[in-house]
Amino acid sequence: MLSVMPNSPASFEKFLLSARLGDLRCGLAEPEVVTILSNPKQTEDYPNGSTLWRYGTIECRFFAGQLESFGFYYAWNKEAVPELVNVEGYLPGPETPIQEVKEFMINRNIPFQTGEGDLMFKTQAGVWIFTTAEIKLMSIVAENPSGRTVLEKQFGRSLRS
Repeated sequence: MLSVMPNSPASFEKFLLSARLGDLRCGLAEPEVVTILSNPKQTEDYPNGSTLWRYGTIECRFFAGQLESFGFYYAWNKEAVPELVNVEGYLPGPETPIQEVKEFMINRNIPFQTGEGDLMFKTQAGVWIFTTAEIKLMSIVAENPSGRTVLEKQFGRSLRS
């Protein structure tokens, strides 16, 4: 049984390196995500067949019943990270300057690419980090590594090592 409950801590650093948050990873089926995070607080269905599940600041996006992307969405959600995701150690929040996140990745030797103006980053594992106009952290998102994903299509050409 998969578990990201308090006895199975998750690490922000490991998330950046592996695109996994505890046992949560892209490619899982909806029932597996329910096993890990329980039922979502809110859901939305879209005309393209995708579904969004919200757990406070954590959002999970599904396509054809499989987890396509998930992450921390701070810009439009001021709730705390759900307790059932027990993140140990450093975890940036909505007021964290992007430079602090960049320095964290550099100090931990986490390989990443930089977007135009140092306003977005993508780790080698496929975790995207975006800022707001105020250069504060907006979102941290892991996407399914198979094929060219939505974020890769939209922002991938602007990345540099």
